[in-house]
Amino acid sequence: LSAGFVFKLIAQARLVDGRPLVTVYPALVPVDHPLASVRGEYNAVMVDADYPGPSVYEGRGAGGNPTASSVASDLGDLVRTIVTRSGPRPRAEVTACASLHPVESMRSRYYFHFVTANRPGIWALVTGICAEDGINIESVHQKWEDKSLPSDLFVLVDEAEEAQVRRAFGRITAADGIFPQSRYFRVLAGPGEGGSR
Repeated sequence: LSAGFVFKLIAQARLVDGRPLVTVYPALVPVDHPLASVRGEYNAVMVDADYPGPSVYEGRGAGGNPTASSVASDLGDLVRTIVTRSGPRPRAEVTACASLHPVESMRSRYYFHFVTANRPGIWALVTGICAEDGINIESVHQKWEDKSLPSDLFVLVDEAEEAQVRRAFGRITAADGIFPQSRYFRVLAGPGEGGSR
């Protein structure tokens, strides 16, 4: 994994071209991002507003005491329902929302990890397909412990559409010399950065 990033599970909601884009995905988060330092049983919510900028709210979301608090709250609701002989709370009415922005059109930077045969031409294959699909490469790094074994090829690319990345990744992993253990990840943009079009 490239230095300068940490893995986080990200749930994100934002407006893109006037439509909500709602996603949950594992992401590479730059170490200088406000969410990068959230660790252990802590969860965080970041709100990025036009005028005040980013605000981060952090607290325990797992572990003994937070879980016990949630269970106690649920038991309290159950006891109140039994004692007052009232039914469960009515569900909030669901209102129709605007059509969602398609995930395929989401823009982000991406980080590819290809497991490859250790032979000439692999870089050319990967960079050639990326170029054909309009994906600009920011950096490439390859490493191996033993030249007789598969190597790891890491490719960081500039902002691109999800559909472009899926198409390129599918073409690359279908090629001879690329192994199925290959993966790609989105890179979370910093507050106020691109990724929203």
